[in-house]
Amino acid sequence: MKKYILTALAALTAMTGCVSMSDDPYIRSLGNDPKVTDFEDELNNKRLSYLGRYLVENETRAEIVVNAYDKEVVEAWTSADYGTMTSMATDVAVGQLGSSLGSNLGAAVSVGGMILGAAFSSDYDIVGQAWLPESFNGKTLKTKEDAHSALAEFTEAQMEKVAEEFGYTVKCLGKCQTRSKVFLFERKGSVTDHPKWGYQPEQLVAMVNVSSEFEEMAENDILPVIVGEPVRWVLPPYFTYQVGFYGRLETDEQGNVVMFEKPGNGYTIEHVKPRRDLLSVPLGRMMMQAFHDTPYTIYGNDDIYPTQFFFNGDAYRFFDGHSPLIIEEKVEQQWGD
Repeated sequence: MKKYILTALAALTAMTGCVSMSDDPYIRSLGNDPKVTDFEDELNNKRLSYLGRYLVENETRAEIVVNAYDKEVVEAWTSADYGTMTSMATDVAVGQLGSSLGSNLGAAVSVGGMILGAAFSSDYDIVGQAWLPESFNGKTLKTKEDAHSALAEFTEAQMEKVAEEFGYTVKCLGKCQTRSKVFLFERKGSVTDHPKWGYQPEQLVAMVNVSSEFEEMAENDILPVIVGEPVRWVLPPYFTYQVGFYGRLETDEQGNVVMFEKPGNGYTIEHVKPRRDLLSVPLGRMMMQAFHDTPYTIYGNDDIYPTQFFFNGDAYRFFDGHSPLIIEEKVEQQWGD
């Protein structure tokens, strides 16, 4: 995909107007790029590339899917230290994956039309998905409604964890619905910029929107092997688990954050009107990485610089070119030394 990079002056003008870089900690933090190392783990790259496959073009995606379902690759995973994925990958290789995953992956190495369905559609600049097992946090998820309720509880717990890690309190604003939530983060104590990663606003929000219904995982889906966990319920691809962290919020005369509503597909979407996407600065990237410290969610963004892909507590930089191994670098820390 061809990308156009705005000049620094145009970008800063659009975001902040006539504010000098020395006056605005957000602007100063924009150039604080992550510290990275080359990612040379080919086996893990194939797994991560499969999870992020909708970030790339059709032909590359087809190669990624073929790689993931290759029998030799699946068998190779049995010797890796991936916890529950070890036994699952073994079962895939011999065609015995059973009902504990809610599906039968016995035909995983002969996927045929599955590859066509997974590969041949346009690429997307942002992806976000979630999936859940049949039993999650002590509850059995028998219906898609159960899955949505479980994801809502999980989302709130993750936000609380993020707030605690970065010195904020957090509360859910508005109606705090199952599929649409706005979380207000407020700093504890004095508000100062961090000496290493810079911008730390007094207030910020996280907006979460689940734009599609959960679906039961399709038969012969290799996702449980890829993520190393049982899976029964899946949000469909692309950007259906929408999570973002934002700053510079619109407030009323009393200083309260102004909430807005718009119709969703069978529910109401609550949102605010921020002026800053925190994914462009270290704090936002760290919060996103901490939020996705789980094998049950992903987020990838090709619209920002540097590109970021988050999964299971780690962050990566990727390239949407012609290679089926899209992960180029692992982020060691989200700010420079």
